[in-house]
Amino acid sequence: MQFIVVCTQIIMREEVLRQIEIRLTQAVSMYQRRLDWLTSESRRLCGVVCEKNVCLVLDFPSSSDQFYHFTDMLVSLLEEQVSQLSCFNILW
Repeated sequence: MQFIVVCTQIIMREEVLRQIEIRLTQAVSMYQRRLDWLTSESRRLCGVVCEKNVCLVLDFPSSSDQFYHFTDMLVSLLEEQVSQLSCFNILW
């Protein structure tokens, strides 16, 4: 594997550099808020529901130890995302 190193010097006014710094900081902040939103609540476990019509297929034993955790997650999904859809079905 070969590496090529190129060194370039860029000269600019301090005010231009500050503007670039502000824009980069704003972009990083926006991405951080987006990641926080994507990893919160029902989106953390189920992802983001993007379609207008959704069919949820549920298949798990009700005697499972994680049954209550799963039902909490399902209620959260229904409240936060599925309630905004035009049509949805649940197959249990």
